Amino acid sequence: MALKSGYSQVTIHENLALMKREGYPHKQAVAIALNHARESYFKKYPGGTLPLYLAYPGGKRAQNPVPLSKRAQVEKAADLFEQFTGHDAEHTETIDKPKMPDAVLVVGEIDGIMYSTVRDGVSEKYVHQFKKSSRPLFAVSPDGEQLFMLGGAYTFTDRGIVDT
Repeated sequence: MALKSGYSQVTIHENLALMKREGYPHKQAVAIALNHARESYFKKYPGGTLPLYLAYPGGKRAQNPVPLSKRAQVEKAADLFEQFTGHDAEHTETIDKPKMPDAVLVVGEIDGIMYSTVRDGVSEKYVHQFKKSSRPLFAVSPDGEQLFMLGGAYTFTDRGIVDT
């Protein structure tokens, strides 16, 4: 049995129907179809927020029970900075991150991003166009004062943004 990739409700129903035709019990077929859809969703939006129809029982996504300490996060960020820029992170400071609102307006997908930075002592400008399958969501806070780039299938490495 080869299930269809994707996380739309249509794809879930098609996968569910296929498994029921093959004799799977209803509850097992539902669980398998939803897990397969969640895998597809998180492949496109790692760390993204699940749509309600894909939510885990109890409404929560499983998370690592022991998050990195603040110090470990700062050290990890400093290492990435050094790898990307080519110079030491001589001064590290933490800033308060904006509180993520409980609701956001999803405007659409982000096609690309432009940014300026200093690498190896040279000021440079970068433009990254996301592959269609890697695009993060562009969201705005309800008051219109904060912008968010949510999910997407990419990493930030010593080369900059890399689609996965």
